[in-house]
Parts: sequence; C-alpha cells; structure tokens
Amino acid sequence: MKCSIDPSFDPRAAYRLPLWGAGVASGLIGKALHLAQPLVADDDAIAPTLAQAAVAKANVQSVSALIDSGAATLLWGDLRRDLASRLGAGLRRRTSSVPVLLAPANYGGLGFNDFAQTYEWEAFDQRGDRLLLILPGEAHELARRLTAGTGRPPLVLAETAGELERPALRPITVFFNGVDGLQVINLNLDNWPHSRGLRATIDAAKEIISRRAAPPASMHNPLLELARRALGAAVSICAGARAADMGKLARVCEAAGLVALANALDRMDARRDSVSALATAYLSSEIMAGLNWV
Repeated sequence: MKCSIDPSFDPRAAYRLPLWGAGVASGLIGKALHLAQPLVADDDAIAPTLAQAAVAKANVQSVSALIDSGAATLLWGDLRRDLASRLGAGLRRRTSSVPVLLAPANYGGLGFNDFAQTYEWEAFDQRGDRLLLILPGEAHELARRLTAGTGRPPLVLAETAGELERPALRPITVFFNGVDGLQVINLNLDNWPHSRGLRATIDAAKEIISRRAAPPASMHNPLLELARRALGAAVSICAGARAADMGKLARVCEAAGLVALANALDRMDARRDSVSALATAYLSSEIMAGLNWV
C-alpha cells in the first residue's frame, strides 16, 4: 500500500470528521480503540477507511494506565535507541517526523532561545537524563500553560524536530489526569479551557519565564565538531572558495575513528572539485545526523 501527500489536507477539518467508522475523530481522543482489520502502509500509517469499523471502548482512566501498558517511554536512553532505529540512516533515513510518547519524571527550566527563536523546555527521566522540548517562538501562551500545571508531570506526545545538529522534540499533545479519566489536549487542535485558579498560576509563570535563562546547551561533542568542520570545508569547495588545512583535519578525523570522513577529506583536498566535496558533505551530514539520537 502506497501513501501520497494530499496538498488539500486540513488537519483541523479532519479532526471533526468520522474516523474508522467509530465516530468523529475528536470524540475518540482518550478512548481505547480496537481495529480488527487495519490497513497499514509501509510507513506504518493506518488508512482512514477500513473494511471493518473500529470499536471504541472505555476511556483510558489515567496517565498511569498508559505507562503501565508500555505506551510511554520512561528512560531517554531507550528513547534514543528507538529513534535511531526508526529514523534509519543513509539513503534510507526518514525525512518525515517520528512520534514518541514521553513520561518525564519531572520538568526543568523553560527559557527562550534568542538565536533559534524558540522556547526550550527541559524534560528529565528517572535517572536525571535530559531531553529538550522546543516550542515555536510565537507560542507564548502555550509555553506558559504547559509549565504552569501542578501535580503529576503530564505525559507529552512529541515529534522529532528534524534538526541536523541539535536533537530536540516538538510537543504535539499533552496528557493529564482529569476528573473523568485521562484528559488529552492536542496543542494545535483543541481549545485549552482555563481551570479554577489557573490564571494566577499563569501570571506567576510569566514572572518566572521573564527572568529564567534558556536551558543549557548540550555537552560539547568533539565528533560533531569535526563533522561540522568537514562540512564547512566541503561548502567552501563547492562555492569555489579556499578551504585550508584539509589534510590536517583529515588526520584529526582519522585519529578520532572517522576513517571514511578522513579519506573523503583527502580526496577533496587532492581534487578540489564539486563531486568530492558533495561526497564529503554527505558523510559529514550522516555523522551529524547519526549523533543526534545515540
């Protein structure tokens, strides 16, 4: 089964339409569904129409039910291995985003990155390992709402942000324990009503955000720096500019175990042509992308 991209697709309209014969999509949120005969594409997408209608069962009762079922990831080491496997490598690397359901033990600072023009929100697992969640720079109110909650840390459905050098995830949906069971807020599709006393919490959060710096950058990775330098040299060659010290950079890459990249740099140093530069750029980009989720 092959899927094609529909340029007329409107997610907000689709959210209000029937899905899988089980009811309107927005009304199925938070329920357990049984699909007897799902039609699954090569990319694991499920067809919107099925030979046999799906059956909507009872509401999921709590965040704990999702965790106990194994649907959510608790440890970021497991998450990185899963993402590295699903994203693939080389010419088989996925270009589309990959979803993950996170169950953070707690959240850290929220800050604004002036350079990237994004909000950055820290999420920690049970071992203190850190992930970075990013929100668009214009999502001021959303950033405040997400960090204003109290009680058990919410679960977050997020997607890979697709940035080459900077592993981060973009929140899509949050899951809370509500009065009548699991409460689900799709950040781009649902209205998020204010609960009693929440406005005061948001106002307090505004004060915190205004004086809180962005979360610290990830630890320096020397292999990433070498790949970045090699990519810069390749770009210079493609642009017809001078790229100095490629031989020296090749020897450092070789000593660091990046033998294929070292060989590519040597060829590019000898030939100074666009073909060898493109080969070096490809290897550099693969190394940079591969270091994201390892």
